[in-house]
Amino acid sequence: GLEGMGDAAAREQLLDRSIAWLMAAPHAKGIELIGDETVAIGPAGQAVTHTLRLRNTGTLTDVYTIQLQGQQWPTALMNSAFTQTMASPLTIGPCLSQTLGLKSDIPASAPRNQFDVITLTAQSQSDATVLSAATFGNKTPATLLLVDDDRWYEQEDKYRSALEMLGTPYDTFDTRGRAGPDLARLNLYPLVVWFNGYDWFDPMSDADEANLA
Repeated sequence: GLEGMGDAAAREQLLDRSIAWLMAAPHAKGIELIGDETVAIGPAGQAVTHTLRLRNTGTLTDVYTIQLQGQQWPTALMNSAFTQTMASPLTIGPCLSQTLGLKSDIPASAPRNQFDVITLTAQSQSDATVLSAATFGNKTPATLLLVDDDRWYEQEDKYRSALEMLGTPYDTFDTRGRAGPDLARLNLYPLVVWFNGYDWFDPMSDADEANLA
């Protein structure tokens, strides 16, 4: 809070700088790329997707070149509904955004626990210094799914350490106090370790038990 910033002079300086920042003229050109940070997991022969948002933070309409780099699996830039491919460049008006999708086809021959990483870069065609990039991860399922369903006291490090010591490839699913993985996700794995830690409040819902059964 402001009262924790120090003496009156320090608070005055902070307020002065904050007001100056708020009153400053906006940039003519700017870009913001926000992507899905989770790793998309799917079986060999199927597709996985990510959703991202490209926002023009400037005051002028701009045209952006979209580049995909680093991926080994066939990947396409799609519309937000994943019904058609999108072509670069994209034109976005000032203070507007466009939601896009990335669709990657996992080869039928891909083994378990294989990774693929995509770097997407959006760059202004009128000013090469205006750009933003995001990284997206895809993979096939590991041998084991570790379901982190603890509450209040974190316990996952114990399980991670044990699996890594054994050399067992694993993926994680953190329930964050909500529902666990659905049946389709569970069926991707020959082994599931589901731990509840200290969660006496709601150790497992009826739906979670049904999926496990």
